[in-house]
Amino acid sequence: MAIIAKLQSLLASPDHAKAQSAPAEAPAVPEALSAPAELRTTRQRRATDATESSVSTTGSDTGDHTQGLTKHETQRLVQWRLADLERLSRVHPVSKVLQQYEWDCGLACVSMIVRAFGATCTVEQLARDVHTQSVWTIDLAMLLRTRLPRADFTYYTTCIGVNPQHSESMFYSSELDDDWRRVIALFSAARVEQTVRVVELELPLLDLKRFVVHRQYVAILLVDTPVLTCTLCSGHHRRSRSAAPRMLSWLRRTSTTPFVGHYVLVIAYVPALDMFVYRNPALPEEFCLAPAATVDAARRRPGTDHDCIILKL
Repeated sequence: MAIIAKLQSLLASPDHAKAQSAPAEAPAVPEALSAPAELRTTRQRRATDATESSVSTTGSDTGDHTQGLTKHETQRLVQWRLADLERLSRVHPVSKVLQQYEWDCGLACVSMIVRAFGATCTVEQLARDVHTQSVWTIDLAMLLRTRLPRADFTYYTTCIGVNPQHSESMFYSSELDDDWRRVIALFSAARVEQTVRVVELELPLLDLKRFVVHRQYVAILLVDTPVLTCTLCSGHHRRSRSAAPRMLSWLRRTSTTPFVGHYVLVIAYVPALDMFVYRNPALPEEFCLAPAATVDAARRRPGTDHDCIILKL
C-alpha cells in the first residue's frame, strides 16, 4: 500500500504533469541528410529532391546480391523474368513513343511523359515549340514545365550553363556557337523566374535506383549511345521490321563515333536483376533492359554533364 501511495503522489506532482503535456522534441536530422541551407530557406522540399528522406528509405534492395553472377547466369535469369518484364512494360503508365529523326530523341521522351498525364502531345508539336534541332536538356525541362505546369520534377546536372569542354567534342562543335547564348538564356530564365528547378549535382546511382524502383517516378537520362547496350537487344541486334531504315543507319554509324548524346526514359529498376528498364525512342521495341553499371557508365561519359531529369508521375 505504501508503494501505491508513493506512485500516486508522483503522478500527481507538477513536474510529472508538465512532462506529460510537453511535446516530444523532434529528433535531430543528420547534416548529411538535410538539404543545403540555400534550398531550405528559399523553398519547400519536393518529392524529386535527392536529399529527401522518403527517397533514402524507399526500397532497401539495390541489387547488390547480383554482383557475383556470371554473364550466362544473368542471361538465364533475365529470360526467366522476361514475362514479368513484358507485363511491367504493358501496365506502366508511360507508353512508348518513337523519335522521328536523328535529333528528336529528347522530344520523344517528353512526349511519353506528357501523354502519361492524359494530355495530347506529339513529337511534331514539341518540335514546333522548341524551334531548334539542337535540343539540350534545359530545352526538355522548359517543355515539361510548359506542358505540365503542376508537375514535380528536378533537373540534375554537373554544369549549369554550357560546358567549355564541349567545344572539343565532334558531337557539339558544329552547333555550339549557335547554341551558347540560347542555352545560357534558358538557364538564366529558369533561375530568375523559378519555373524550372535546376540542381548542380550528379545524381547518385543509388538515388536513381530508389526513385524508379516502385515506378512512381521516371528519369530522362542523357547517355552516350555506344556505351548503353540493351541486354535483350544484344547491343542493337534486336530489330523489328517497323524500324525506320534511317534510324538503323544512325545507330550503326554512332557505334564508331567517340561520343553521341542520346536521351532515354528510365521507367523502372528491377532489384532481382540489378537492371534498369527503359524506353529507347530510337528503337521500335517497347522496352530495353540494361545492367545498372552499364546505365551508370553511359550517363557519366564526358559530354553528358550527368544530365538527368527526375519526374514524379
